[in-house]
Amino acid sequence: MTQSYQAKSAKFLVTPERQVKWFAVRQLLITAWQSLAATVIGPMTGRRELMSALDREARPAADYSAREEIWLDYVADAGDGWNATLSVAWLLGRNSLVLREDGAPTPQPIPAGQEEVAPHLQGAVHLPHGQALIFGGDQVYPTASAKAYQQRLVDPYSCARYFQNPPRDVLALPGNHDWYDGLTSFLRLFCQAQENRRWLGAWGTLQRRSYFAIKLPHGWWLWGVDMALEDDLDPPQYEYFRARSRELAQDDQVILCLPTPVWLKQDASAAISDQVQYRMASKLKIIADLADGNGQARAPVYLTGDNHHYAHYFSAAADASHYIVCGGGGAFGLGTLSLHSSVRVATSKERFVSAECKTLFPDRETSKQMRRGALKFPLHNVSFTVLLACIQFITLWLVNTAAANASGSWFAQMLRADGFMQLWPELTLLLRAPAATLWLLLVLLGFSVYAVSGRAVSGPKWPAVAAGLAHGLAQTVGSVGCVWLVIKLTASVLPELGVWHFTVATAVSFALLFFYCGTLFGVYLVCSHKFLHLHDQDVFFRAEH
Repeated sequence: MTQSYQAKSAKFLVTPERQVKWFAVRQLLITAWQSLAATVIGPMTGRRELMSALDREARPAADYSAREEIWLDYVADAGDGWNATLSVAWLLGRNSLVLREDGAPTPQPIPAGQEEVAPHLQGAVHLPHGQALIFGGDQVYPTASAKAYQQRLVDPYSCARYFQNPPRDVLALPGNHDWYDGLTSFLRLFCQAQENRRWLGAWGTLQRRSYFAIKLPHGWWLWGVDMALEDDLDPPQYEYFRARSRELAQDDQVILCLPTPVWLKQDASAAISDQVQYRMASKLKIIADLADGNGQARAPVYLTGDNHHYAHYFSAAADASHYIVCGGGGAFGLGTLSLHSSVRVATSKERFVSAECKTLFPDRETSKQMRRGALKFPLHNVSFTVLLACIQFITLWLVNTAAANASGSWFAQMLRADGFMQLWPELTLLLRAPAATLWLLLVLLGFSVYAVSGRAVSGPKWPAVAAGLAHGLAQTVGSVGCVWLVIKLTASVLPELGVWHFTVATAVSFALLFFYCGTLFGVYLVCSHKFLHLHDQDVFFRAEH
């Protein structure tokens, strides 16, 4: 429902968008198509080269070095559901946040009027708002468009804090979801800041490119790197950061802000084995080498989003570094069960260092509870569960056709069978029915491909293939058992082989298949994630109701 809001003389309409339903059939088709288009066409569009041609001076996006101190806000993976995005934006929009020193949850009071109300706590820590807000990637879900940015990002942040004088600044990095329209909408919103800035409520844009550098007080810098998708690091971006590296003083230090945690996506020692991840790792290495500046500077902090949780890794090596993943901007939450207690990180000096995990959110137990939520899969993902049931209905229809051509209606044979195992000889008719056989092979292939797509990039394929085949067989064989059970039960109250019996049995069978196929899919997600570490994102998908 579109709602109207009035603020002084300005009036604007907002449409509170619901959280993306990632397993919705229509959404899957749209996302797959746009992802394919971005992968194939995106590297050929040259939009970053065009922006660099329009911005010949290539200066830092902002210079705060004259200040004694500066506070920065960081948020990544925003722009999903309205409620979550607005909640995060509202916290960012406050003048300050008050936290307990012991780390206990601290409610932030919602004011009844225009003045903010801070909780009255002794010894509390007051965190002032940031002069600049850094978006760390994936500002909109599921795919980028002008409408999606407006409704899923600009409107929530405008409602959270509409105006402030002096204004706050905002700078953004594109993530993979921002790249799905070739970066067109991202550049229009964030990179056309001249004298008249574009606004997200109280936040005004500064940058002229999809990457940026800002100079901070006391010899610190923040470099925001555009990692793009599968293409190489673009020459204008390399030249931009090489120019920044020449401005580094001997004791300067750099915060590298990236859209994806390359060190967690794949074990560093196996990075070369996969072309896509190797390109990501190589792009990071190029930028890290520039930050090192032949030993004159270093990058002790790597700050990323992309994974929708919080994780802090620390390397106590000679060049001690912090590796931080902070993807809690409002998108669906991910558990931390797949994170290791330590990771090997490839440094810019052609060697590996070990980084230990210091903090995780959510914790392991909470993550397990979140994972068990997948058992309610048919309730959260209705259209996809209907698709699963339809696939099995087509399978049963083809089996029935094969049986009718050989020995009469399979419906009647199921009715006469005293036990489920008596139907097994009839299932072998699939081998003599080309259409049914081909369909069953395609179904099993689909489940196997899905299982393989959910593995870690460096993980083995064969366990995933076996899990997919077992899942596909369980879907098919179990569906036959469900239909046989419904036919036997309905025969006890309705005339056998009558029209009413067939109609009622069909309707009840589809309802039972809906819950069986959907629940089995949820069980598969939980078990494959727990024992084979598959589908680390899918098992945590939720649909907002």
